[in-house]
Amino acid sequence: MQINAAPPAGFKDINTANAMLEFTWLDTPATYKQRPYVNAFPVALTKLMGGYAVPVQVTAGQAGNWQVRARVYQPANGAWSAAVPFVLSLGPSAAQKSLTTNPMQPGKR
Repeated sequence: MQINAAPPAGFKDINTANAMLEFTWLDTPATYKQRPYVNAFPVALTKLMGGYAVPVQVTAGQAGNWQVRARVYQPANGAWSAAVPFVLSLGPSAAQKSLTTNPMQPGKR
């Protein structure tokens, strides 16, 4: 899966900024001790703008309903974007997934 994102409007520190991506598995089974399963991690903003290939470990290899949101966290914490839902399909027949959106714009969770 690949994510392409644009920085928040008027943001100036593009080359030195880092973003935080947060993936939430909406289909987390009741048997998981972390419910819902959430994985948040930093990524350089320039990587997101150029198309960031998300490692499969981020989603723990679990297909189903997910959402992703993002925020700038360096040089200063920004607001979280609106959550962007998606369905993740895994397996040899699954095509390369690409999520093109503007998750860096502030929103509500």
